Amino acid sequence: MMRKNLFLILGTLLIASCDKNLPSGFWKEYRSELIEERDSHQRPYGGSLTIFWSSSENDAFSEIDVLEFAIANEWEPVDSITFTHQDMQNWSHHDSTPVFPVYFNGTHKMYSENDLSGYTAFDRWIESDLTVYRCRTKGHLRYPGTDESTRENGYILISKDGKQMTVYNIWGE
Repeated sequence: MMRKNLFLILGTLLIASCDKNLPSGFWKEYRSELIEERDSHQRPYGGSLTIFWSSSENDAFSEIDVLEFAIANEWEPVDSITFTHQDMQNWSHHDSTPVFPVYFNGTHKMYSENDLSGYTAFDRWIESDLTVYRCRTKGHLRYPGTDESTRENGYILISKDGKQMTVYNIWGE
């Protein structure tokens, strides 16, 4: 009986700590009271994490504060690109659900659901002008079927008014 209880306790602790053990699980601790959506998938050969924050205050998510937090957790900013609402008009599934397309080599202004160059389309909540910060992380993203990999697989999106922010991370194969 004691052995069964021990397994139950250990199993519960393992399940409860799964998000923290994800390569980007530390983001759960950033302004957690403002998290609106969170989705994570851990598969045998990789996984992904998406977190969306929202605030009614302008500049709730400042570039300096967010990037300092990222750097302190070993996410190294590599570059950034700004997208307007107009740039993202066709970033959607056929059912008009907004997506954030991540290609093996980053993100691009041009996007097509029929694109053959391979991408992962994450849910997207920010529909206004935004800046994407691409980061080098501790995890690797392997391009399926090749020996190519990259560590530039973390993305931070901050709306122009600073009211919304989303983090995306994809790793493995």
